[in-house]
Amino acid sequence: PDYANMGVVGSAELTSPTLAELFSHSSGMIPDSAPSYDESITLQEAVDQLADIVNPLQVFPGERANYGSNSMAVAGAIIEQQAGEGFEAYLKRRLLDPLDMNNTSFNPTAAEVSRMGPVYIKLFGRWSPFVTPPNPDATNLNPALAAGLYGTIDDYARFLLMFRNQGRYFG
Repeated sequence: PDYANMGVVGSAELTSPTLAELFSHSSGMIPDSAPSYDESITLQEAVDQLADIVNPLQVFPGERANYGSNSMAVAGAIIEQQAGEGFEAYLKRRLLDPLDMNNTSFNPTAAEVSRMGPVYIKLFGRWSPFVTPPNPDATNLNPALAAGLYGTIDDYARFLLMFRNQGRYFG
């Protein structure tokens, strides 16, 4: 309910982003805020904190894509409420397990973290670390849905194969 009838900067009209707009980063929300990345709170607690931060929306839903974790957190919390389970458990049950993606999670083990290579970005003419590995064997209660899923290239290939086969993975 905190995300129904949201204001939009420069308009008196109220609106509500759809689940599709939340997942496609076109909800109109500012893209990132601290609660979306706070691993010490639950996803629902993050979304409760975001309610006042993202309202009013910057633009009308569907008007522009703006990549970030805020809208993804709200979408994930909706799934948790509807499914009656945590987002990672839901993702594992509905997507990762059926695709045999056994090395993909928001909470990688120490062994999985030890196999991760560095990710760099070129800033101001220099290559700098872009993504830091997660704490191994941590229990992240608030997965950064837009940036916190870790997996292997083999698992990702299974995911892409499912897309290539129009949503089917070996039947």
